[in-house]
Amino acid sequence: GSTTSEDTTPSANSGSFRLCMPYVGYLEKIIFRTQSTADTVDFEIYKAPSGTDADDADQNKLSATVSIEDDTAHTVQTATFGTAYSFAAGDVMAIKMTYESQPDDIDLTIIWRVLVD
Repeated sequence: GSTTSEDTTPSANSGSFRLCMPYVGYLEKIIFRTQSTADTVDFEIYKAPSGTDADDADQNKLSATVSIEDDTAHTVQTATFGTAYSFAAGDVMAIKMTYESQPDDIDLTIIWRVLVD
């Protein structure tokens, strides 16, 4: 699992928002809810392959941005990804979440599908 604390001024260069993946797999989905409506929420997924500088995870975007309309506060939303957002053991993954309107508190769960023999 992964835990991050609330950060009102996140930095794209902050390593605390990246994960080193222990197995092969892919990002399946992100389930979230906001305290206030966020309107359009965009998720971008980045990867630094094993053997490269982990800072590459701040700029190597995988596949397309996934956008979700969050027009009802306190309601669960799901952003679905899939195998286009895959990783290998040792890859560093990063998730960038941006929103059209200030959502106040955000609660979320990230579901990584790992493929273990």
